[in-house]
Amino acid sequence: MTAMRAHCVLLTVALVFLTAAACAGPGAPAQTPPPPAAASPTPVPFLEMSGSRLVGTDAQGRKVWELQAEGVVVDDAQQNVTLQRLSGYFFAEDGLAVRFEAARASYSVPDRVIRLEGAVRTVAADDRWFAADRVIYVAADNRVVASGNVRFRYGTMTVQGSELRADVALRRARLTGAVRATVREGERP
Repeated sequence: MTAMRAHCVLLTVALVFLTAAACAGPGAPAQTPPPPAAASPTPVPFLEMSGSRLVGTDAQGRKVWELQAEGVVVDDAQQNVTLQRLSGYFFAEDGLAVRFEAARASYSVPDRVIRLEGAVRTVAADDRWFAADRVIYVAADNRVVASGNVRFRYGTMTVQGSELRADVALRRARLTGAVRATVREGERP
């Protein structure tokens, strides 16, 4: 079994276990399963959850991201997880926890890519953060690509642009498209 398939299976098993544990609770009476539903012309999600925590790891088992979402829908056929109202952390190679939050996101299991949308904010340090409309996080590269109304803060400098490409710790970043920079007066960048 490949590492990616094992990751997929583990994520699915973990989600099923969390749902079963939340529904059953300690000492809960056994429930009769509902009758099978009639075939539906539209695909239904494999699993839907409310209030959950998900963790992604690399091939060596190190945590590369962790998130909590108020709503989660798992589409097994598409191998995609859709999330609502979420926050969490990306972990840099040196272990730095970089906090993020967004209105919604999707996670592609085969690609290991998280797409954040809606008032995305990512903070690596008090003086190193960015805000954008959309962010793509690629776990394999531990990098982010932000687009749409990007504002990036680095030290005393705030830079605006159309797109930001950066390492997840925001130590090295490149902004493009209608770039404007301002520096707080009296301070050096």
